[in-house]
Amino acid sequence: MEPHVEPWEARFDALFPAYLLPTAQRGTLDAASAAHLVQRVLGSDVSLVRFRAATFVAAQHDALGAFATRLLPDLCRGLRGRTAIKRREEHGRLIGRLDAPRTLHARMRGTPEAVVSRVRERRFDHTPEMAVRALARRLLDALRAVSARGRDAPAWAPHADEWFRTIRHAFERTALRRVDEIPFCQVTASMFAGQRHPAYPVAMLLWEALRDAIDSDDPRAIARSVCRGALWPLERWQRFELVVALALAQVIEARLMGEDARWTVRHAVVDADRDEIVAFEHPDRRRVRLFYNQSPLPTGARSVALARYFGNASHPRPDITVIGDGPGLAPRAVVVEVKFSENTSYLQHGFDEALVYAQEYAPHLVGAASSVLVTPARLRALPTHSEPVVAYGWPDWQKPALVLDAVISTITPRAP
Repeated sequence: MEPHVEPWEARFDALFPAYLLPTAQRGTLDAASAAHLVQRVLGSDVSLVRFRAATFVAAQHDALGAFATRLLPDLCRGLRGRTAIKRREEHGRLIGRLDAPRTLHARMRGTPEAVVSRVRERRFDHTPEMAVRALARRLLDALRAVSARGRDAPAWAPHADEWFRTIRHAFERTALRRVDEIPFCQVTASMFAGQRHPAYPVAMLLWEALRDAIDSDDPRAIARSVCRGALWPLERWQRFELVVALALAQVIEARLMGEDARWTVRHAVVDADRDEIVAFEHPDRRRVRLFYNQSPLPTGARSVALARYFGNASHPRPDITVIGDGPGLAPRAVVVEVKFSENTSYLQHGFDEALVYAQEYAPHLVGAASSVLVTPARLRALPTHSEPVVAYGWPDWQKPALVLDAVISTITPRAP
């Protein structure tokens, strides 16, 4: 059964930006901090504006695709405008139908060659259509920014270039080019409301999302944009893995700081080239490092045997590895396997994987609670000190006492 939305998702929103930037407030990012984060994640040539545009495009992928490729072209084909009468005053020539009274009046004013006429013209000044034009113009800006990310663009929106071309075609080749233009900042939700064409509800949704994702200066909105956008290409199960890692880092930090305030914490950007994502360091050179989706431990006897007998060169890789070491302390570890499911059979398979880790990395593990399975499900029992392999549900992962004891033991000298 697919898990319903759990509190871990709210925890993810709060933890992710804070743990990437040491100076960030929990759940908020000012524009300067967010810009710094974006440059660290994507490179110094990527601006916050461009990143937030990519976040919007990725988050609204389905709605934006439908609007650009189907709804907007269909709306533009039906734009007819309205007929309006415009008076024109020319010198010596007639355009349209003569307005004799006004022509006489103009000549009596001292303009003997004046000819006033009434000209029919098509006007496109219907407020909802003007709002759609303003939205389409803003969407072009966002899509242009995403396309400018070069080789990275497909990870955010593989169809961004196609959508850009179809919206630009609407501006250049359809009646949309004749619609009166208003600034995007003057558009309101009421301009889209009550219209029959299906493009308008989607336009309202995109307008609200675009306003919040790109134009808002609210630190919480910026944090949400950066948090969700940085990991938007990931699946929900991958975000659960990451929040399990960050929640563990948070409780380790609280435990270490509570015992000795001289510990310092260093956070790293969660990208493909990082080593640990969090490192805790003490002036006496002890340290605790948390790795996510990495292979920091040496290959074990099981992998060596599999390679020898079956040619299998791979070895098991835990989702999370915590390693403690220091002067006179050999590196020792705690490993964590994360399974995003509430299916009992699947969770039992995950527990078997944790047992494999316990065998594979036995020389480097600390003993009790050194190989862990974490799931969003609430389990029937809590772990005990007698178990080398343990399991936690998300509700109990907020204070995993046995795991914290195991982590602390990695930086505690062994009794002779």
